[in-house]
Amino acid sequence: MKRVHLYSFLPVLLLARLLSNFFEPESRPSEESLVRDLSQIPVCGLSHVGGVPDALLKQTVVLRSGVGQFATLTSSKSEKAQAYFEQGMGYLHGYALIEAARSFHEALRHDSTMVMAHVGLSRVFMELDDNKAAYESAEAAQKLAQFASEREQAHVELRFVQLKAVDSLHNKTLLNEYRSAIKRQVKRFPQDAELWLMAGNAYEGLASDAGRVHRRRVLLSMKMCCGSSQITLRHTIF
Repeated sequence: MKRVHLYSFLPVLLLARLLSNFFEPESRPSEESLVRDLSQIPVCGLSHVGGVPDALLKQTVVLRSGVGQFATLTSSKSEKAQAYFEQGMGYLHGYALIEAARSFHEALRHDSTMVMAHVGLSRVFMELDDNKAAYESAEAAQKLAQFASEREQAHVELRFVQLKAVDSLHNKTLLNEYRSAIKRQVKRFPQDAELWLMAGNAYEGLASDAGRVHRRRVLLSMKMCCGSSQITLRHTIF
């Protein structure tokens, strides 16, 4: 009688294994595991990623040094909320958007009526290409207008004008409306550095058009995230 060795079945076993892999249903990671994995990714410089899980953006964060200097007063009476807001703005200007969102959420945990934290979140969502969430945060800020100063209310108003322009990027009429709105608010609150930065971005590329833009240099020194070097931002606007 002919002997049958085990290795004779090896090709059959390999073929069976390959076929089982082919017919196995594709496994997908759960949202919980996705959030856990994403939280390990360095976020400094991360922008325009879109679709970031809400749980990731709401994770707690501590106050850190070296993020940036953004000393601006808000109507909040909470020192912790103010500190987290300033940290959020530092991260926002450094395009560390996830850390910015976490900082703004942390500010709201210390002061649920902090209008500017909602404004900050709206700006984060806009950078993440999530205009629906950006509008919702702007509306949340608008509902808290009674707790805001006139300057803060101006920032809320600008959020809606800017988002409307962003929704129709090729509509020059909406863009000009946004530029005009910023110009009005800068004249009202000339000490607000953030308004100057927004105006500089809105008018970028128009400095040579003397009929529409009056030359005026604004020098703003800010320490951005991802390093401690001081960066001077120059904007030529009206």
